[in-house]
Formats: sequence, C-alpha cells, structure tokens
Amino acid sequence: MKMMFSKSGVSSLTILLVAASLCAQNASKPAESDASKLIYADFQDLQSGRPISKHGGAVRLNVYSQNSANPPQFRGLENANPPAPAFARVTAEDTAAAFDYELRIPNEWAGVNMEVFGQPEKDGKLVPDDVSSYKFITRRQSRVGVSSGDYSAVSGFQYLQTQTRFF
Repeated sequence: MKMMFSKSGVSSLTILLVAASLCAQNASKPAESDASKLIYADFQDLQSGRPISKHGGAVRLNVYSQNSANPPQFRGLENANPPAPAFARVTAEDTAAAFDYELRIPNEWAGVNMEVFGQPEKDGKLVPDDVSSYKFITRRQSRVGVSSGDYSAVSGFQYLQTQTRFF
C-alpha cells in the first residue's frame, strides 16, 4: 500500500505579492510615495496568458525530489510550458499567483517552488536588478493546509533565506 503525504487543498500555497515590494522607507515613518518602492511581482500583469513580474520577467514553477520516480505533483496554469502558477482573484483589484501541490513518499526531501525573475532575459542571459538602495523586503502570502515554508531571494552574489511559520 502506497502512502501519500498530501499538502493539497483549495490553494495549498497562494503567494500574494511575492517579494511584493522592496521598500526604501523607514519603518517608523508613514508610507512614502510609490517612487520609494520597487514592486517586484504583484501578479497583475500577464504576457501570452502567463503571469510575469512587474518588469516583464518570467514566473515559473519548479519541482524537485530525492526520489525522481515519485516526484511531487502540482497544478497551476493549465497547459503552461514551462509550468506556471495560475491566477487567483483575491479582491476585486488584486490577483495572486496560486498553485496546489502534493508531496509524495517515499522521499527524503521534495518540494515545489515558484521562481520569479525581475527582468526578461536579454540575449539569453539573466538581467540583474539593482536593489542596493532598498532596506526592507515586504511580502504578502496566504496558504491553506501548510504549516511552514521557505522564502529565498537571490540577487547577484547575495543570497537571503528565511524560514516562514504560518499560524
């Protein structure tokens, strides 16, 4: 009898405004103008029916597992190649990127992640984002059926990773 470890639900992991804004404002001061914020991805824009970052970069889903014969299953945007998250309406004004996934055993480690690129590739190469003038990273995310998750940001040679607990 095969056992399955499932983390699926209505929307197992709905990322709302992933890395929504990198804010250059002092947290103790009231919000400044939008000129002081870099909106990285709010999932309001699409290209060829796919979600893109605020400045036109690709958004895609990746899957990984220790046991390649039994990888995680996921569902996002129908018939997308490469796989992409689906659109989910959050409010009348806001759309989120959403996907469902199921982690299967036996696997020592496995996961599904969403990768967001700030800019479109140029001549087949990634285009870096200069975020050196920003002090804070703010993100909004929602989930159903998930108790924890990881958030990683990679920019040039700097790497940021945090562990997120959902309550």
